[in-house]
Amino acid sequence: MNQPSFLSKRVIGNITELEILLCFLFYIAFEAVFYLALYLTTYSKAQHVYSSEFTGWYVIFDFIIKALLTLPIWYVVFNKLQQKSILYKLLLHVLGLPLFVLAWGALHKASSDWVGYTRFYKMDSKTSVWFDYYLPMVFYLIQFGIFHAYHFWKQSQQQLQKEKELLQLAFHSEVNALKAQIQPHFLFNTLNSISASVPPDQEETRELIAKLADTFRFSLKSSQLDLVPLQEEISFIQNCLELEQYRFKKRLEVQFDIDDRVMDVMIPPMLLQPIVENAIKHGIAPSVKGGVIKLACKKEGTNVRIAISDTGVGRLASFYDKDFEGIGLKNTSSRLWHHYREKIQIEDNVPSGLYFSFLIPIN
Repeated sequence: MNQPSFLSKRVIGNITELEILLCFLFYIAFEAVFYLALYLTTYSKAQHVYSSEFTGWYVIFDFIIKALLTLPIWYVVFNKLQQKSILYKLLLHVLGLPLFVLAWGALHKASSDWVGYTRFYKMDSKTSVWFDYYLPMVFYLIQFGIFHAYHFWKQSQQQLQKEKELLQLAFHSEVNALKAQIQPHFLFNTLNSISASVPPDQEETRELIAKLADTFRFSLKSSQLDLVPLQEEISFIQNCLELEQYRFKKRLEVQFDIDDRVMDVMIPPMLLQPIVENAIKHGIAPSVKGGVIKLACKKEGTNVRIAISDTGVGRLASFYDKDFEGIGLKNTSSRLWHHYREKIQIEDNVPSGLYFSFLIPIN
């Protein structure tokens, strides 16, 4: 999916440069209004006791302290606790609000004593209560109310974009399924006829035809399903690689390292085949000595780590940094992002070749 490039770089967790800029502008606007109200109030009611210099220092320290106190709360609520319910976050704010107000008061008093100007609490107790408690509390409620509204809007936009992309994928899948259903029985019947005509002494050829029929059958089935068990996907890959082994002979070695605990995990069909095909086309085929293709599926926390590697002479991982050249890899990358918001990790394999891996949530 194409991401907007303008100020989209993440600074802390999921917080982007654009969000930092918007927060900064919000603070500027708030402090400007606060400065104006503070200066006009003290100028008219305190007989010039509070100078413009005093008011300026007050607002500057108010800006800095509130920003420093806001950032960790922002990071925890909207990054570490992103998946928590809104009720859980509201309870956190019940605890965070008094801590924010007390911390702001203590830090602002320390900064005023350091600079050497008189604060409101030394002038008027009522004014002190207003400026030291009520205003920080109102500011906290306003800013995090805006943050939550923005976060909700951002999630809704992402969800709408995801639904739009999935609808497009579903449409293309439906078209492909209709294309795949053109005379499928004719294809299978032809393969069966060819298999029946093979002499008994050429059993290996008969097995190859059967495996080829199985691959076509799975391709047709998968075009009609959104998800299939990982076990069926692996069986399909095994058939494909066995057909390739007949072609490459001893130049192609295949290894499987599969965790039995993940065999029932549901994944989008035909997800692994483009990566395997890429390993054969760009890794094994150009190599005189051939190489090894390995498929590993391991449980990793609440995810399945699927890795496909080869020891051929494939291109360097840096080749894939910006974009994928082949349509198959592009589709696999796009499907992973649309379904799970996951990206394919590509590394140079040791001693040669490439290592592709990605995560699939178990639930």
